[in-house]
Amino acid sequence: MPLEQTEVDKRLEGIHERILSVIETKDIEKILDLFHPHAVVVHRESGVIYGHEDLRQFYQACLKVGPPIYKVIPIKNLATPDGEYLIQEGFLEFNINDEKKRCEFTGIFKRDEQGIYKYYRNEVDVKNMH
Repeated sequence: MPLEQTEVDKRLEGIHERILSVIETKDIEKILDLFHPHAVVVHRESGVIYGHEDLRQFYQACLKVGPPIYKVIPIKNLATPDGEYLIQEGFLEFNINDEKKRCEFTGIFKRDEQGIYKYYRNEVDVKNMH
């Protein structure tokens, strides 16, 4: 039976709460555990990060500046009929040099064997951040 929209919204909100709480710890291993082993992060116009080793390098660099804390402004929250995948489109809002910046994003989360959703694909348009 397909998930109700309120359940999809609730699950995605919980996923982002979990992600932010883990990122604030600055623990690379815990951060990597948020991602499926075959996760892909696409920064439009600037490259692709694939798998845990590339993600490790990316987050080590990010954490030198500070944890990448964000706010989600969802436009569309979807789920596959079986609930195995959750898809979210919208904006990520960051505070950069005391200025709010937004970029478009699409996040796909895949449920693992324990029922925990992990980032499977994350696509962001950082080049057109405004």
